[in-house]
Amino acid sequence: AVIGGVLIPTYASSNASVLDVGCGEGAISDFLHPSQKAKYVGVDLSSEAIKSAKKLRGQPMKFVHSAAHEFHPKHQFDVVIFSDMLYYVEHEKVIKQYYDYLTPNGVMIISIFYMQDNKLLYENIWNFARGLMKKIDEMDMSGYTKKGKSDKLVKTAFHLEVYKKSP
Repeated sequence: AVIGGVLIPTYASSNASVLDVGCGEGAISDFLHPSQKAKYVGVDLSSEAIKSAKKLRGQPMKFVHSAAHEFHPKHQFDVVIFSDMLYYVEHEKVIKQYYDYLTPNGVMIISIFYMQDNKLLYENIWNFARGLMKKIDEMDMSGYTKKGKSDKLVKTAFHLEVYKKSP
């Protein structure tokens, strides 16, 4: 909701093209402007997630089953999103790859979920992105979630950053 309903409207036009890498079932697309939905592409490694996205959300959005490093779009995008997936891949390679698919004034949004005690575990991802692009916004959100099958609540959080191409 924060990415699709707050950050994208703040940093991209209502007609922006959106590439959602690691889209899962495409939940971010629920919050996009109708004209953005027509230019939305979601990519995920999970074939089950892609099947579900196509069934739940369908046209005009496009969903592609592919590993992040193997997907090569045919055009550039105004917004590229990495939501909770960069810690599963060679983040430097993937960020560089998709940097080239950003339009000149495009933005990249990176969101990383972390347990409250391990935020620094992903500092290398943020540092790499900050070295390649200009950070224009960041946001921290936290709350509680159940851990495993127990009813024990564990504090969790998300850190999000928004980048523009460096001149």
